[in-house]
Amino acid sequence: FGQVFDSAMSQMQIYKKPIYIFSMGTIAGSEKAAWITEGLGTHVKTYANVKGWVYFNQNSNGTNWLINSDDAPLAAFKAILP
Repeated sequence: FGQVFDSAMSQMQIYKKPIYIFSMGTIAGSEKAAWITEGLGTHVKTYANVKGWVYFNQNSNGTNWLINSDDAPLAAFKAILP
């Protein structure tokens, strides 16, 4: 998660404006639940100005981005919601 967002977030913090992350997600795989838990549950909260995010929830062109691609990511997603 940090590899994707840390640099951009550091640069945008100087503007002191609310930040919304649109259309992000992770493909199905053994690390998907951990990415959700660590990235959306913990790491995103370290960015002071992030006020919201939208998960890209589609299964298209043979790539499964769905939050419920299996039980573990769905459980991780439910666990991070307020």
